[in-house]
Amino acid sequence: MVSAIEKIEKNLLEGKVIRDDNFFYDEFNDISDGEEIFEAIIISSQREAQKMKLKFYGNLLANMGFCKELSSDEAIQIISFAERLSYRQCLLLTAIFINTAQYRVSGKASFLANKFITDGMEKNIPFDRISLYQDVLELYRMGLVFEVNGNLLLTIGQVNLHSIIVGGIGDKIVTLMELDRVMDNEYTENHINDFIKLLTVIKNEN
Repeated sequence: MVSAIEKIEKNLLEGKVIRDDNFFYDEFNDISDGEEIFEAIIISSQREAQKMKLKFYGNLLANMGFCKELSSDEAIQIISFAERLSYRQCLLLTAIFINTAQYRVSGKASFLANKFITDGMEKNIPFDRISLYQDVLELYRMGLVFEVNGNLLLTIGQVNLHSIIVGGIGDKIVTLMELDRVMDNEYTENHINDFIKLLTVIKNEN
């Protein structure tokens, strides 16, 4: 994967250190954990139908080689989650991560404020947003995002992006796949435009 090679080179130029544990070497086995994990990512990327996700796979492949605190079991778990995520869910994690950052600083997560009910009246939610809330609910069920007040989310009618934050293994996925840097110049114009369109849907109150 070309993007992974470029990312590794960038990490080295930034002074990041390749992990020096047994990740890349195992004296008792022919194949190291690193080789097994990288092979798993390559296979997942080859099966990936959404080509826009390949950039995220490249980041994941490169960054795991620098993340010493990540065990091989945790790495496999993250790969499994990454494979299950759709491209739009990856962008959703980006948006929710922005919300999370604000919440952690100020205690308020208002960036994506949204409500189903206004002045006691149920709002007419267009299908594109219903579909979006379904994606959020799936992220919640996967344990990648949480409701800040600890409320259980059972249906899309309970989803309020005002109170959804990234947590647990979701944080690690955002970091390793660099979903928090979608607006950086390392990404294509299509990635940026897709993310802006997603934010427009989220913030549209009509």
